[in-house]
Amino acid sequence: MNSPCPLPHDRPVRIVTHSGSFHADELLAVATLQIFLEREGLSAVVVRSRDQKVIDGGDIVCDVGGVLDASSGRFDHHQREGVGERDGIPYSSFGLIWKHFGLELCDGNIFSWNAIEQKIAYPVDAGDNGLNLYEPVFPNVRPLLFHHIVFAFHPTWKEKDAGINADVLFSELLPLAKRFMERELTIAKDEQEGARLVRAVYDQTEDKRIIVLDKDLPWEAELSKYTEPLYVVSPQVLSPDVYQWRVEAVRSDITTFVTRRPLPLSWYGLMGEELERMTGVEGSIFCHKKGFLAIAKTKDAALALAKIAIG
Repeated sequence: MNSPCPLPHDRPVRIVTHSGSFHADELLAVATLQIFLEREGLSAVVVRSRDQKVIDGGDIVCDVGGVLDASSGRFDHHQREGVGERDGIPYSSFGLIWKHFGLELCDGNIFSWNAIEQKIAYPVDAGDNGLNLYEPVFPNVRPLLFHHIVFAFHPTWKEKDAGINADVLFSELLPLAKRFMERELTIAKDEQEGARLVRAVYDQTEDKRIIVLDKDLPWEAELSKYTEPLYVVSPQVLSPDVYQWRVEAVRSDITTFVTRRPLPLSWYGLMGEELERMTGVEGSIFCHKKGFLAIAKTKDAALALAKIAIG
């Protein structure tokens, strides 16, 4: 791997971020740096401080110091003039770290890098820069976001009185943040491979209204790109040797629950023999009450349900 800045190999790399209250951006930035350094075979020590001498002694400094200079390992975004943006989203410290280290962590795969850029860096950076990304649909109901987990690790006023400080809780949360990023890196890599397999099945399918997958692949994002698919038939693995088969309605926009063609209304909420009688398909198990999913015992039964739904 290549680092944008020189790193010591005779001692632990000093990662410096600010002390006191913390946010998702520097937490994930530090976690990402830990993963990067591990892959380089380097150890690291994390120091939280606002002392300029400590900051100056850091090998990589993020979210503090007032300097952005990747060549010297400085990644702060609090300068008055800002440090740039993409797609209208200003950078925070996580976005900067991901910009300079992320592609290496994705083994040079720009698609995997971009998946995490949009899934994690965009919302984290937007939140840290005070940008709203949604409007509430229901009064007094808000999404449970990653930053709520971060805030749960801030000491309450009573804990502060008892001597518990943010540095202790940051250290408790950092391993979880690191594991989260490790999982997201794995997901991004595997989803890219899965998307290629789904695309190959799509290309080879004659009637593209029904796409049949023989593996439990991540198809949602890939098939939403095409206009023809209405239903996907795929296995649901219950245990290594036990399968059920799903019929799922395809969404044009994977950010909503609106499907292109729901399953027949008369199936909604039916189970077992009731669903078998309604559909005439032996092996029918269940249809969701919202009509986006049905379950069958076998692949043939699931495919039969999909064909009936097509009409």
